[in-house]
Amino acid sequence: MRLAGALGWFWFRRGYHAEGWRWLEEALARAPDADLAVRTDALFIAGEILIVLGDVARGRVRLEEALTLAQRGQNPATSAAAHTYLGLGAVLAGDAAEGTRLLHEALSRWEGLGDPQGLGVTLFNLGHADNAAGHTATAAAHYAAAVERLEAAGDAHLAGFVHCYLGVNLWQLGDLPGAMEQVRAGVQTSVAFQDRHLLSFGARVVVALIGERAGPTRRARLLGATEALAQATGAALIWERMPAGQSVLKLRERLASEREWEAAYREGRALPFGEVAALALSLLEEVAQGLPHRAAALENAQTLERLTQAADRSPLTAREQEVLRLVAQGLSSKAIGRQLFIATSTVNYRLTSVFNKLGVDTRAQAVAVAAQRGLL
Repeated sequence: MRLAGALGWFWFRRGYHAEGWRWLEEALARAPDADLAVRTDALFIAGEILIVLGDVARGRVRLEEALTLAQRGQNPATSAAAHTYLGLGAVLAGDAAEGTRLLHEALSRWEGLGDPQGLGVTLFNLGHADNAAGHTATAAAHYAAAVERLEAAGDAHLAGFVHCYLGVNLWQLGDLPGAMEQVRAGVQTSVAFQDRHLLSFGARVVVALIGERAGPTRRARLLGATEALAQATGAALIWERMPAGQSVLKLRERLASEREWEAAYREGRALPFGEVAALALSLLEEVAQGLPHRAAALENAQTLERLTQAADRSPLTAREQEVLRLVAQGLSSKAIGRQLFIATSTVNYRLTSVFNKLGVDTRAQAVAVAAQRGLL
């Protein structure tokens, strides 16, 4: 179990999800009375992997077990991380509101620990929650803030994944050139780390972004290459469960009726790592050269910058934002206290702080000003 727990982060990051889950579950079954810290680590990583594999119910059970043991062992970092991935699990289970609540709780914990890497991971998952709720611009802001925190923490590897998610949101906001810049950064990171999982993800995003702007055979070849990479690791991609991933799925369906495309797809599956990366980057460059002037894209970039500043430099603490979101849903102080497991007087104290920071006198004014400033 000690070895499986130590390898867990590698399995999770590099996309060896099926392999990692198998070894972790076997270790947990064979060593039910293992050292508290060792079992906590194994439970946490197993829960993480189950969440991304789509087995959300079992993943949440494992994470709850890890959280209980972390609290018993007074391990605040693992407690914060468990809140982060329980939040992601709630989002993937279809409860974006609960997921957002848990993620803001995680933010508060990471802020208390002064951990930029933990903050970056949690902001990344908040972007997933925003996307699930249909808040594309806010998702982009959270992804941009996540990149900033992760790079500050020296985690260029995870930042590569976030660049790709940010690229998808910029594309949805109408900034295709900006989207391509982000995805290019993600693919280049995959080359720097020789990471098949990241390259598989980044190249699939390339397939979605370029759409009909590139020839169908080259797109089919790239799609085949990405799926061979994904199968080699047993990786699961959260992105494919989101609306933007549907364009890739539609292309896959069309391969069945186009013999020429099917042959290109099979060719792509045999491409080595370096050729896959080169194909993805060349397609991005080819399409980027044919794009019109990016005046509109610049406007979108400026909007993104304003949103990022709001997400990353909010005058409100994470707990104050959480209380204000519940106020916006029409909940009373008593109901908010019940939901957050805090006293009604604490809720009112938080609201008084919110009013002072925003310069308002009523709940309605606080919600309106916060919405205008992108703080909700």
